[in-house]
Order: sequence, then structure tokens, then C-alpha cells
Amino acid sequence: MSLRILMCTHTPANDRTAVYRSISDRAQFLRAKGHVVDIVTADDLMTRRVPRLDPLLLPIVVAPRVSRYDLVLFHSYLGWAFHLLRRWFDPAKRVKTITSFHGLEPLYQQALADEYTRQGLQLSARYRLLHHVIVPWLLGASCRRSDAL
Repeated sequence: MSLRILMCTHTPANDRTAVYRSISDRAQFLRAKGHVVDIVTADDLMTRRVPRLDPLLLPIVVAPRVSRYDLVLFHSYLGWAFHLLRRWFDPAKRVKTITSFHGLEPLYQQALADEYTRQGLQLSARYRLLHHVIVPWLLGASCRRSDAL
């Protein structure tokens, strides 16, 4: 049985980045097994971007595309809008979803905050709100509603 699979990432389509290379390798493996696999990156979703708004805007843009697939792999927070609005986009819950992330974001955020403190500096309120409150909440919302992690 051949599946239609969508892999979504908020990173650019750049083989030099570990995240994209990993997704691309998975797609190539699955295609060799006879599945149809599409990869969607942040650049595919929006031509004009304000990167700091990506956690809010990219998931909203990708959500309507998901219902054409059997399986969707969301990288990090990209699944929150689809999962929140699933009853409209996939009322029968036919599409299976996976949220995948490498888990380094919290470690990076803590190390950055510690380094700023060590230097007597403070992260901006906007940065703290986005990366310490909003993004973790969006990631958690996607994880709780995914079929697998």
C-alpha cells in the first residue's frame, strides 16, 4: 500500500542544515519504498516572511494543505494550527500526524539566557515571550494532539 506523506519543516530547503538533510533522507527512503512524499519548507509556505512570526503564521498556512495526505510529519511547532482546527480540515481524523523535534531548543534557550545573565545582559521581552512562553506552548499543543511523537 502506497501512502501520500507530507513532511513539513520551518527550516529552509538547505542540504547544509541537519534538520532539512534528515527530512530529505527520510523522504528519499520512503520514496524508494513506493510512497509519495512531499516536503514543504518555510520558503514554500510563504514568500514574504517575518521570521519571528513564523511560529504563528507558518502553521496557519500549512494547515489547509494537510487533508490531501495520509500521513503528515510536522517539525516542531508546525502542527499546532492543523491540530487545533482539525475538525474543519480533517473531520473524520483520517490523516495521521507525527510531531518530530530534536529537543535542543529548550537547552539552547536556557544556555542563551544563562550567557546573557553571565554578561549582565537581558534578553528582550519580545524574545522571552516568543521563545520562553509562546513557542513552548505551541509545541506542546501540537505534541498533545499528534498521533505520534
